[in-house]
Amino acid sequence: MSDQPIALDFASLREQAISQLERMSGAAWTDFNLHDPGITIMEVFCYALTDLAYRTSYSIPDLLADGGGDEYESLHKAPDILPCCPVTVTDLRRLVLDVEGVKNAWIEEVRMPAPDLPSTEPVTMKGLYRVLIETADIAGIDGTEVRRMVALRLHKNRGLCEDFVDVQVLNPQKIQVHTALEIGPVEDTAGLLVRVMLAIESRFSPTIPAVELGSLLDAGKAVEDIFEGPMLERGFIPPETLAAGDRRKTINISEIIHAVMDVPDIRAVRSMTLSTGEKTEAWSLPVDSQMVPHLEIGGSTFRLMRDGIPVLDFSRAAADYDQVFHQYILRRVENAATTASALAEDPLALPAGRDRSAGNYYSLQHHLPAAYGVGEMGLPDSASEERKARARQLKGYLMFFDQLLANQFAQLAHVKDLFSFHEGDAGTYFSQVVDDAGLSLDEIRGDLFTHRSNVKGMTEDAGGALARKNRFLNHLLARFAEQFTDYSLVLPQESEPALLVRKKQRFLHRYPRISSARGIAIDYLRPLDMNNLSGLEERIRLRLGLVEDEKFLLVEHILLCPIKGGNPQILPPRIPNWRQDPLMDPYSLQVSFVFRIASSPVKDETLYRRLIERTVREETPAHITPYIHWMDDVGWEDFQTAYRAWIAERRTYWATEYGVNV
Repeated sequence: MSDQPIALDFASLREQAISQLERMSGAAWTDFNLHDPGITIMEVFCYALTDLAYRTSYSIPDLLADGGGDEYESLHKAPDILPCCPVTVTDLRRLVLDVEGVKNAWIEEVRMPAPDLPSTEPVTMKGLYRVLIETADIAGIDGTEVRRMVALRLHKNRGLCEDFVDVQVLNPQKIQVHTALEIGPVEDTAGLLVRVMLAIESRFSPTIPAVELGSLLDAGKAVEDIFEGPMLERGFIPPETLAAGDRRKTINISEIIHAVMDVPDIRAVRSMTLSTGEKTEAWSLPVDSQMVPHLEIGGSTFRLMRDGIPVLDFSRAAADYDQVFHQYILRRVENAATTASALAEDPLALPAGRDRSAGNYYSLQHHLPAAYGVGEMGLPDSASEERKARARQLKGYLMFFDQLLANQFAQLAHVKDLFSFHEGDAGTYFSQVVDDAGLSLDEIRGDLFTHRSNVKGMTEDAGGALARKNRFLNHLLARFAEQFTDYSLVLPQESEPALLVRKKQRFLHRYPRISSARGIAIDYLRPLDMNNLSGLEERIRLRLGLVEDEKFLLVEHILLCPIKGGNPQILPPRIPNWRQDPLMDPYSLQVSFVFRIASSPVKDETLYRRLIERTVREETPAHITPYIHWMDDVGWEDFQTAYRAWIAERRTYWATEYGVNV
């Protein structure tokens, strides 16, 4: 017995086929020798099966590439499916660091008292943040423009029930260093001083580098760990690199001494003090809470000595410092461009598939001996009518086998369609006719168009196709631990299969977004439309199969807090049953879902409403409390008008604050 799979082993297939023939027809058919026409046909059929088995063993990329197109269109790639929108303060910080012109950034939680509450005890709101930015001078971008770009990036990724009270660009706090250094034997003392200054500056104001994907993979880091958090545009910022750029509250001179001593050719630090303005410190210098420290060369004093003898003209070194530092920063910019180029190369690129035309079928009749009269040679004109009739009869008999095999090859060619979630043909059983002009099959099957239609109809009925397509989609949903079982229970029986197929396809198509952005809110710096939905709202819409005109609104209570300087004529819309408990914070970590009461194409309206309410509670992140309200048409229109006017006023206020065009 061969070690290869039995379907690829012609001898094994032939042996099994003869065993079956003996078992099924041994009493009537005893001649299983090579000369028997039945054995010849059986052998040809076995050969065709080995061809089918061989094509089945094609690589998955090749099978998915059959027919052309993107072989991976229904397989979400790692950069699409693994990252998630910001969840933590660290995630938000990475997003800000990814903005051009930002050197460093910090996100601070702000605890503000909730206004206008008749409470005997102060209530502090949660979910509010202040963003502090240190700009990169070399980028040549004005601080106002950096602030605008940061605000746009943050609001596009704003967390549900969270908001930003301020985005602030910090001014530099210029610090002078006064030090005397003992150096070793070195020829380029000016270059040495430049390295000392760079070491001090990097300790004052460190740069957080972006890392390219290939280096992380080479370091053995797992792909799922690399893509944890938000997807950035200019590389990856591992969590461990962020700690080096934590905000400085004080600068200890001991730290600066260690940084200087790490510079080659520095033997000792004889003395060192730090000063800012009129204040000089020999131990520790506090950093202004509204500023970031920077080394001021002009007011600093550096004395390089060898065996007590001064060896450096500092005025020359200061000029060299400016030039070298500028070149150093330019190298960082070039490295960032190299990182972006490396990202474009995509070391995780999937292997390209080759279209092997797996569905091409070559009829059995070509492989039979010419004496059978069914191949391209056919029978000579001199053959009798009886002989020709028998040849046609054999052709008709062989067409059953041909059609079964042709359909199997067609099925293999449509593997990509079976596991596709893109809208289109919902078929799950595929067919093709044996269309070979050399075999003169028209005299057997009749009109080709009618024959093709008949074969397709026999292969799969529409109702069965939808049921099986739903099962395939269930398999794809299960890969993400998702299901539509509850939703299918409330649909009318007659519309369930086709409607479910469309809903599941939409859900799977949008899955990278709705799985990663469940906690992301609307971007109120942009107009509200179906392209500006919160991740939670979009997910609930797809889970419930709602279309655009089936309306509901998601209101974040944190946004209902009055805006300082806002138009008093534009008041937040009042939500029914808004609680006025004086001990309760009505703003923090709460959302209200406002649904319009309308007839829906379901079996049971009450059951459907219960399904909506349960879905809302299941899908809302655990740290957020949801409230659900139902309104009739009149109440809905009034509330929607007030809500949109209020959001528009809020957008105008903050867009003006950040210099954003609306």
